[in-house]
Amino acid sequence: MRKLIALFPLLVLFWMASAQAHGPVRQKIQETIEVNAPADKVWELVKDFCSIEKWHPKVAGCEAEGGNEKGGKRILKLEGGGEVVEELKKYNGDKMMYSYKIKKMSAAKKIVHAGQEIEVPVLPVANYSSIFQVKKSGDKAKVIWKGAFYRAYMNNNPPEEMNEDAAVKAVTEFYKSGLENLKKLAED
Repeated sequence: MRKLIALFPLLVLFWMASAQAHGPVRQKIQETIEVNAPADKVWELVKDFCSIEKWHPKVAGCEAEGGNEKGGKRILKLEGGGEVVEELKKYNGDKMMYSYKIKKMSAAKKIVHAGQEIEVPVLPVANYSSIFQVKKSGDKAKVIWKGAFYRAYMNNNPPEEMNEDAAVKAVTEFYKSGLENLKKLAED
C-alpha cells in the first residue's frame, strides 16, 4: 500500500504532462459585414460559386466544374500565386447561402522543421469548411462568412508558419478583404 501511495504523485505528474501535449485544436471564426444595398443585389454578386473572382481582391481567377450543384468544384487562382480547390457541399438560393470545403491546396513555400523539409500550404489550414450567407437586414444586407478548420501542421510543436495563430490570421484576413471589397462593389 505504501508503494502505491508513493507512486501516486508520479502518476499525477505523468498524467498532467501528457495532458499538456496535444495536437491541433479546431478553430472557428466568423466575419460579418453590413452592406448598404438590398440583400438581393448582394446575392446577385456572389450567388455563383465561382463568382468570387469578381469580388475578392485576393482571387485572380476561378475555374468552375459543376456550377452551383452539390459536388461542384472551383479552382481558385490566388493573387501572388497558388491554387485552392474547393468543393460545394450545400447550396440554397432561397436562403442565399452555400457551404463548401477545401479539397486541396498548392504549397506557398518549403521550410525545414524538426530536421525535415515540409510544404507550407497557401492557406495554412487543414480540414477547412465554410458557410457563406447573405441575409436581409431591413433595406440592407448582412453578409456572414464562417469557417472551421485546424492548423496546417497536424503534429505537436508546429512551426510558426503553420500554427493556430497563422491559420486564424490567414483566414481572417482572407474573409475581411473579401467582405470589404464586396461591400464596396455592392454599394457603388
